[in-house]
Amino acid sequence: THELGHAILDAIRPDSWHTPSLEISSFHEAFSDICSIFSILQYDSVIGSVLKSTENDISNSNLASA
Repeated sequence: THELGHAILDAIRPDSWHTPSLEISSFHEAFSDICSIFSILQYDSVIGSVLKSTENDISNSNLASA
């Protein structure tokens, strides 16, 4: 899903990938990471596992954030 996030962003803004800017590259990676997290959080079993393993504190490292 991470790589799909890159493809989606490239389809929306094809000029962004070739911009020589650290901020644009960082945004590209962050966007793809967020796509992956949103994708895995579609499953109730994953949400339950994350909440259980973090004792309901999702700011802790967990399955979805890893």
